[in-house]
Amino acid sequence: MKRIAIALLATAPFLLPATRAAAQATLALTVGANRASVGVNRDGDVFNTLSVTRQSIGLAASIPVWAKLGLQLDASYTGKGYTERYNPRPVSSSTLKLAYLETRVMGKVQLLDSGSGVKFHLLLGPAVATETSCQQHVEAVLGGETVNSQVPCPAGSTSSLDFGLAAGAWMEMWVSDRFGLLLSGFHSRGIQDIDAASERVTMKNRGTSLHTGVIISVG
Repeated sequence: MKRIAIALLATAPFLLPATRAAAQATLALTVGANRASVGVNRDGDVFNTLSVTRQSIGLAASIPVWAKLGLQLDASYTGKGYTERYNPRPVSSSTLKLAYLETRVMGKVQLLDSGSGVKFHLLLGPAVATETSCQQHVEAVLGGETVNSQVPCPAGSTSSLDFGLAAGAWMEMWVSDRFGLLLSGFHSRGIQDIDAASERVTMKNRGTSLHTGVIISVG
C-alpha cells in the first residue's frame, strides 16, 4: 500500500499546474470500494461472473472550463476481478484478483448548487488502466477441511492494459471556502479484452464503485 500511495502522490505535480490556472479548481483525495465482476464470452456463450469487492484509493483534480462545465482528471489504485463457484467439489471457488493503476479524463457538468455548500455533478469519460498485480485465489475442500491457496497468475495470461468508459455522480459538501467532503459513485465498463491466454475467450472488466473523501479549493 505504501508503494501505491507514493505512485498516486507522484501524479499530483501533473494535476496541480492545471488546477492553479483556473479559479474554483479543486483537488480531492478519495477512498472507497469497487464491486467488480467480468463479462465473459466463451465460445459464443455470454455470462457474467460473480462479483468481488475490492479497495480503491485515488486523487482527482477538477478544472472549470465554462459556466457549469468542467474537466476532471483522476488517478486511482483500483482492485478488480471476479469469482467463479464450482460443483461438485473439491474445488469450490476460484477468485481472480486484479489490481490496476487507473487514470480517467472526464467531462463534468454541475446540475445543482444549493447555495449552502452542496453541489451535485454528473461525469462521463474514458479510462485507461495499467495492471499492477494479478493473483488467483482457489478455495478447495480436502478431507473435509477447507484449504485456501493464492498464486500469481501465469505470465501472459492477462492483458497489461485495460481501456473502458466510466459514468458517475459526484456530490460536494463544502464546510468552508477552502475545504469540503465528498461522496461519489461510478459505473465502469471495459472495452478491452483482458484475457490474453485464449482466442476462444473474451473477458471485459466492469464494476460499480462508491467513494468518500476530502476536497480542497486550490484556485
